[in-house]
Amino acid sequence: MFWSGQYIFKLNDEEVVRNDIHNEGLNLLRDLLAGIPREAKIKSIAFGDNDSPIDISDTSLKNERFRKDFESLERTAIGTLEYKTFISDEEATFHIREAAVFCEDGTMISRILYDLDKSDNAHPFSFEVVRRDIIARGG
Repeated sequence: MFWSGQYIFKLNDEEVVRNDIHNEGLNLLRDLLAGIPREAKIKSIAFGDNDSPIDISDTSLKNERFRKDFESLERTAIGTLEYKTFISDEEATFHIREAAVFCEDGTMISRILYDLDKSDNAHPFSFEVVRRDIIARGG
């Protein structure tokens, strides 16, 4: 079994950013399989402005500036979930350099680097973000 994740940013085109699941995300899945109760539902996406290298032992963004709950959840295929939310023109109005997904209990599943300028100097725009988690058979 393996777990992979993707962030899909839908602006003019669709951009898919693959990521590694962080240590705490893997520990969350381990605990659930062991019958240890956890609030494991993926709840929100957060954005920050720090572009420090990814470290899979991180448990938070380097400099979180905006967080939003996902608005929908869909089971799209065997072992696949997609979470969606919409970021309006007025939200996250800074130069985004990092993003992360969090569970209800605060566990950070993964962090990615992503360069998207929504600062006051940029033309206002909105976008949809989709988080796709895939749990599949593997050797």
